[in-house]
Amino acid sequence: MNGSHHWLVFSDTPLVPVEVDKLRLRLDSELVWVTRESGSGTFTFHDLYKIDHNWPVVDTVTGTWHMSTGLRYNLAQWKYHPSRRGNLQGLNLLGVLIVTNISTENIHEEILKPETKDKDLMAVYNYRVNMHIRRMFNFT
Repeated sequence: MNGSHHWLVFSDTPLVPVEVDKLRLRLDSELVWVTRESGSGTFTFHDLYKIDHNWPVVDTVTGTWHMSTGLRYNLAQWKYHPSRRGNLQGLNLLGVLIVTNISTENIHEEILKPETKDKDLMAVYNYRVNMHIRRMFNFT
């Protein structure tokens, strides 16, 4: 299940069932699970996704609906905002950086030296952008 399809699932149970953990959800999944609280007529909306296929489901309550109060939706941020799906919990991501004019003895130190920024401009720029995104979204 990915972001190219939007799923809205209604359930009569007051909780999201544990079987949801078996779904192949991804970080970009668009699955909203709606539970119904028996007796009160309140529907609760849950945003469900996984950081990685083998990790547990992350369940975020996004809002409620009741006939007398209407819809109360709590999430107004972008899906990948750091306070929403922004913490990748140290997930290892693979990436490639092509370096042509910088010594590869100690690439991390060499690429951060101010005097090397003109030697391989695209590699230095991409490395620094990736370091910033790494700190922002907590991945390695």
